[in-house]
Amino acid sequence: MRNSVIRFLKGFFIGASMLIPGVSGGTMAILMNIYDELIVAVSRFRANAKKSALVLLTAGGGGFLGILTLSTPMSWLYEKWEIQVLSFVFGAVLAGTIPLFRLCLYSDQRSPGEFLMDGMPIEGLVPQRGRAHMKPFSVLCCLFGVGIGVGFEFIPAGLIPGPDRAGVVATVVLFVVGLFFSIPLVLPGISASYVLVIFGIYQTILSAISDVNIPYLAPFAAGTLIGVVMTAKIMDRLMSMHPQSTYMMIIGFMLGSLLVVVKEILDAYSGHGGTLVIVSAIITGILGFVALMSMSLFGGKEK
Repeated sequence: MRNSVIRFLKGFFIGASMLIPGVSGGTMAILMNIYDELIVAVSRFRANAKKSALVLLTAGGGGFLGILTLSTPMSWLYEKWEIQVLSFVFGAVLAGTIPLFRLCLYSDQRSPGEFLMDGMPIEGLVPQRGRAHMKPFSVLCCLFGVGIGVGFEFIPAGLIPGPDRAGVVATVVLFVVGLFFSIPLVLPGISASYVLVIFGIYQTILSAISDVNIPYLAPFAAGTLIGVVMTAKIMDRLMSMHPQSTYMMIIGFMLGSLLVVVKEILDAYSGHGGTLVIVSAIITGILGFVALMSMSLFGGKEK
């Protein structure tokens, strides 16, 4: 019972932190010592269904409550201080690439098969034992990730439906967005809220959660749930076998997608320009960078 309560509280904190664009739910789960337990519960559910269900229900319940509780104040904050929030996101995402790059430079000496058989879910979480050389293929993966990130800038305006649109097409689009949203829920280093920012529906989703708009959220939630299971199973193996290339692709995606954030900041600044706005944006950007670096350092000490 005590473990379930602690897990619920950890889930609440992780869910609340995920509403801050730039903060990775996966990273927070690592810092709170629950990440590997969640990955195993999802990717190897059948091996111990009862225990896995308890882990997911308690942590997931806490996370849902955290999101539901803080969605309204975060929506207000984004609406009133859009430039400052986006600047914080820029700094946080930039800082988030640094610990991921460190993981690229080290590798464990055991074979990939041992990772899959001994219950250790992801190579990046096990004790690092040897320095690895940067492989040319990993660099190509990084460039590919940059291309994907930049590609988000070319998503047609109005493609993602708002709460006022309904129909089969809107349902399918929201389901697909949910699939994308699920990826950072599993991967450490990527912010789930950040994905909503680059899709341009961060505030829309927060408002829908605040209003408990079930018809709008249902296809998004369905895509997210299915995506989490798929991503956990894939990443459980992929990051064990090819950690450096996988991390480099993630880094490239994060750097490339910053173009979307910069454009959002410039668009917002065009209507709210001024020296004070520039200074506040720089300060919040630095705060975002420092906040994420601090969490990274704290996580390193814990591990």
